[in-house]
Amino acid sequence: MENGNAREFHTQLDESEPHLYVEYIINLNELQNGVGKYIAQTRSVDKEGHSELPYYPTRITVIDTDYSNYSVEYKCVKLLKDVSCVYFILSRKPYVLDPNVEPILNKLKLKLQDFTLLNKPGCEVA
Repeated sequence: MENGNAREFHTQLDESEPHLYVEYIINLNELQNGVGKYIAQTRSVDKEGHSELPYYPTRITVIDTDYSNYSVEYKCVKLLKDVSCVYFILSRKPYVLDPNVEPILNKLKLKLQDFTLLNKPGCEVA
């Protein structure tokens, strides 16, 4: 986007949310060298990217990334009177874990087997 913001769409398929589409608007000026903390304006959208819902803030921390294969992120969203925080392991290669990820999880005292693998439509290896 020409105003220094990036627009990002995520699609998730799993049994509990058969079609979850999310739009993030990210102010690129908040990132330092592509890693760090920032607040994205987030909302649910349909598969064409349309929504009548208001944006809500999502606090995102990029814990580690190599910019090519993986990213480990921590996201927090305020829901009513509570806050929901989740760790994500993002990978460009389906079912392949980058060797840098497990040491990062160990530092965070997290176990890989506690994460849930989500199927990603349209992310086949080219």
